[in-house]
Amino acid sequence: MPRRPRPLLTVSAVLSALTVLAAPLALGGTHWPTILALSGLALAAMLAAVAARRDGLRSHWIVWVAWAVAALVGAQLIPLPAGLLHHLSPRAAELHAAAGSASGPLSLSAPATWIAFALQVGFAALLTAVVQLDRRRGRWVADGLAVGGLAVVLVSAVHFAFGFHTIYGVFRPQDAAQMSGFFGPFINPNTQAGYLVLVGLVGLGIAVDATSDRRTRLGLAAAVFALLGAMASGSRGGQAAALFGGLLFAGLAYLRGQHRGDNTREKARQVAKATVALLALGGVAAVLLLPDWMAFDPSHPASDGKLAAWPGAVAHARAFWLAGSGRGAFEYVHPLFQSVSGQGTVTHPENHLLQLAADLGLPLAIATVAAFVGAWIDAVRRLDRRTAPAVWGVLAGLAAVGCQQLVDFGL
Repeated sequence: MPRRPRPLLTVSAVLSALTVLAAPLALGGTHWPTILALSGLALAAMLAAVAARRDGLRSHWIVWVAWAVAALVGAQLIPLPAGLLHHLSPRAAELHAAAGSASGPLSLSAPATWIAFALQVGFAALLTAVVQLDRRRGRWVADGLAVGGLAVVLVSAVHFAFGFHTIYGVFRPQDAAQMSGFFGPFINPNTQAGYLVLVGLVGLGIAVDATSDRRTRLGLAAAVFALLGAMASGSRGGQAAALFGGLLFAGLAYLRGQHRGDNTREKARQVAKATVALLALGGVAAVLLLPDWMAFDPSHPASDGKLAAWPGAVAHARAFWLAGSGRGAFEYVHPLFQSVSGQGTVTHPENHLLQLAADLGLPLAIATVAAFVGAWIDAVRRLDRRTAPAVWGVLAGLAAVGCQQLVDFGL
């Protein structure tokens, strides 16, 4: 029986690809108008996919986890009576009372949490849409990610070549003094490095998966330029993530490539070897030449600015351990607990586990991290000869970026 055409599924794939392509170029998707626009695109992609799958939606439990997190972030915006607020968050009740209100929401910065809520809804919607896609249309989303990564590297190269200190030669963020060298549309170099690591590893998967010369060239170009861009970013966490992710991809390619056809098996081996060699050279060059590594004293790691900021973040998380101070509200609440000076530590603790604990509360932070780690392990266990090699890159990229979040403010 011939397959029924699904034009709405094609629309969903195009919108999903457009979302992942446009997000990094729109200042990393950090400003609220951009977040609303991208979340709107993701919701449109989801609605098109749901309409196309009227005969039965595809589902995965991690999609429900993403929507549950979005719902709980939204719940932080609900005004609570004084008694319930004091039970869930005594410190929040105390701060609301100091501001002259006995009741209030769990979030101590409702505008910031509204933006975080929109972002989480967009993420859950995009995940829902992508799960509905078949392999052919799913490749479009992976290709959109690769093209977006190449565009980010191109923008960074132009900034570097012309000595720009503003994004696109126009936009000047608050920390403009830090905008120099190889920087792109992302305001934070750690975020850009994490994104390029993900793109580079997905590009490796595309190169192995490709059945056409055009797509092979796209995957290889994305892999080489994105991983080199991550190495040139100045982000130590991003550089370490690239090395870890490259080794993980090489391992997956070697082990899983044994069960595929001769052509794919040989291509996987070649890509794995080239990846290890490229990242090893890039890692050595980064440690020897880039100033952040040259200034790092391995004999006194606690003196590093990243680790020095953690005690204040721990105190912040302990004060709001049950329900959090509000997703997105960290920079507005953290000055009460900040233990070191420095602009970067005001907005983020350089550790996503601490960020989640402070924002959402310890129980939800642990549950969220456990769910996504469990989903990753489940996906690895399900790998077989029918799995597209591009999935190897996705899994390696997610693991690498996830590990980077332990020491960096990132994606």
